[in-house]
Amino acid sequence: MPIEEPTEYKIKKAFNETVLAKQNYLVTQANDLAKSFGNLPVLAHKILDYCIAHVQPNDKANQEYTIKVKELTAYFGMNKSGKNYQNIINSFTQLNSRTAVILPNYDDQGEVKSVTLTSLFDFIKIEKDGLITFSFHRFVAPYIFELRKNFYSFRLLELSRVKSKYTLSFLKLWNSHSLGAWSDATQPNELPPSLHLEASLTDWKTWLLGVDNTGKAKNWSAGRFKQKALMVALNEISTLYPTSRILVTPLKNGRSITGFIVDIQMFNTTLPIKQGLLEQAHARTRKYF
Repeated sequence: MPIEEPTEYKIKKAFNETVLAKQNYLVTQANDLAKSFGNLPVLAHKILDYCIAHVQPNDKANQEYTIKVKELTAYFGMNKSGKNYQNIINSFTQLNSRTAVILPNYDDQGEVKSVTLTSLFDFIKIEKDGLITFSFHRFVAPYIFELRKNFYSFRLLELSRVKSKYTLSFLKLWNSHSLGAWSDATQPNELPPSLHLEASLTDWKTWLLGVDNTGKAKNWSAGRFKQKALMVALNEISTLYPTSRILVTPLKNGRSITGFIVDIQMFNTTLPIKQGLLEQAHARTRKYF
């Protein structure tokens, strides 16, 4: 006869296999929240940035914010057409449906003892006159406030110029893993700090592409991911910051790419420097492209 497993064991096994293995977003600190929106379309991603930029240092967890659709169309340089209004409203519905959040609670040994299933927004109210009121969920608001304070120092003007959602995701990664503090909007001439970010291919895909319905990284090959996502982001960043030098180093196991290292150096100079992205295909081989 099969050995019957204790009920407590069954519950723990079910918890690990269903809740923890299928999470869409795992939020443990603010910089994790910053990299949790890879599956948002670019307009929804930008609108989220716009919403977070409204957070002020003394805001409360139940703070409500109000913006107008016409403000967003002006900010994004859109004409005042019905189609653009509809696109913005659709983006808010995407923000509501695609920003599920799982908040883990840990025991003294650092093991997850419970999770809270919630969402980024408490509510989003859209009125027919184009007024939009929203509030972040009270459980997530502290992470938003920390994100806004420590990591989210991009100026809205910089974000509005970004065309790719991969660049938006990468900027948040850069902000949360940078080698130094980012300047704030009161220091428009300050350059971002340098970056050294090493991660597995799975982590990179999770950050830039998002996850599927099972919580797993999307099934892109390393070559496709590099060409269609990572390099799209880095090429746009090199345009946004023309005095930057970017080096991409593939991590390999034999001939297979298992991850990437991205190094960004910023140069505070008006002199022209050799432009382009660097890739180190092997330890001693470097080339511009």
